[in-house]
Amino acid sequence: PVTLQIGSAIARGRRDRNEDSLLVHHLTWGFKEERHELAILVVADGLGGHAAGDRASTIVMRTIGQALAPLMASLVGGQFAQSGPA
Repeated sequence: PVTLQIGSAIARGRRDRNEDSLLVHHLTWGFKEERHELAILVVADGLGGHAAGDRASTIVMRTIGQALAPLMASLVGGQFAQSGPA
């Protein structure tokens, strides 16, 4: 069977601080013989050197995370019909 493996890392590079943010949300669920996996990966570049780049990237991650978490959880409950072969 195919499985999804995800890794993540961030680094400040040549800047004094890192203003980037990332979100990795990996969901795996199964029932009987069925197995499902879903991953959302988001990167928000803080645009180092610009005012409040770190706050902007944090707001993006928080907003996306809060919006997607309930949608992803509803997949486990089967609320979304499968649109085709997985």
